[in-house]
Amino acid sequence: MAQIELADENENWFLAGPTYPYTDKNGHLDSNGYRWFAEKLGEISFRVCELGHDWKPLQPIAAVCRGVDVLLSMHTPAPPLRFAAPYVVNAAQEYAD
Repeated sequence: MAQIELADENENWFLAGPTYPYTDKNGHLDSNGYRWFAEKLGEISFRVCELGHDWKPLQPIAAVCRGVDVLLSMHTPAPPLRFAAPYVVNAAQEYAD
């Protein structure tokens, strides 16, 4: 939350996003994970430094509880928002909950 607040309040701070979508080796990204994350960092750097565009990663804007439902409003840099299985080590892992 502090990192999001810092980036929201300072025009020269940018967050890139999480590393959980990338393959890892028990807590550290593996070679493919680092390569894919570096590609994302390069994409964001190009947009910000070369094109002069603003950048914000996927992040929640607001949450509302309605009974047993929670409605989230998200800043989505490349809509539509799509959920996929996160990687655990080198395999996509589905979770029941």
